[in-house]
Formats: sequence, structure tokens, C-alpha cells
Amino acid sequence: MRLDEIETRKYYHVTPTKNEEVIFKEGFEHAIMDIREIATRVRSEELDFHSDDNPTLQALCLDVSRRLRDSLIDEGYQNSMVVQGNFAVDEPYFFDDEDEDEFIELYELLHYWVEVRGLVVDITQTQFEDFVTQDELEDVYVDKVESAYKYRYVPLRKGWR
Repeated sequence: MRLDEIETRKYYHVTPTKNEEVIFKEGFEHAIMDIREIATRVRSEELDFHSDDNPTLQALCLDVSRRLRDSLIDEGYQNSMVVQGNFAVDEPYFFDDEDEDEFIELYELLHYWVEVRGLVVDITQTQFEDFVTQDELEDVYVDKVESAYKYRYVPLRKGWR
């Protein structure tokens, strides 16, 4: 049985056999390693391109996420999508509201990342390192969607072009 057939059976809550569970677990672990490798390569290429003027890829999360999504699709991960959402920070980002002549404190910043096979993949989260004090941000963040949503990610719109 193929991995996608097992995923479909799990989606429809068909109890998998012991053998299917082993195949699914091994396939999922392999996919995580493969996805992390692709994401690391794309981040490295983006840093090579932007390193002189933007070593954290700040404000490039949409473009970089699109490139990561396209690379994942090229490698066979057809269900890859860019997600628009917010990234929760510990220290406020001050936004100058010129209309009101005041500063606004933001604790959730607009952000883009990629979701694929139930994983959040983010290669630009280091742009927020000045605003995060409780964790060390990873250059390449890969985690299950459920864990990421409990961590710092708040999805707003999936399937961003």
C-alpha cells in the first residue's frame, strides 16, 4: 500500500493495520528529513542572494515562502501551500501610526510560511529574533501543524499565491 493511500485511510478514520502504521511512520519521518533538506537548501540560496543587505531575510517571507513552495512541488510535494498568518512575539514591535500620531504595540506580526503534509515549514522566522526572548529561533523550522499553532503561528489564510 502506498503512503498516500494510508494517509487517505487515516483521514477517513479507517483503522490502519499494524503494517500500515509502520509504513506511515517511516514514510512520515523520511518526508520530514527530505522537507528539511529542501528547506535548508532554499534558505541557503536565498541567503547567498540577499546576505549583503538582508542576513535575516526580513520582509521577504512571502517571496521566500513562494520559492520554498515551488521547490517542494518540484520535488514531489504537490500539496505544498503558502500560508498567510501572524507570528507571535514576546517583545512588542512598535508601529508608527502617522494618522493618530502615536505608536501602536504589536505582539502578532504578519508573516508567511509553507505548510506541507501536516507540517509548518518556515525558513524566515529568524527575522523576528529581536522580538523573541523566550525561545531561540531556528534557521529552518519544521514541526507538525498542531504544535506550530500552539507555539507562535496563527494562520489567517491558506493557499496564498
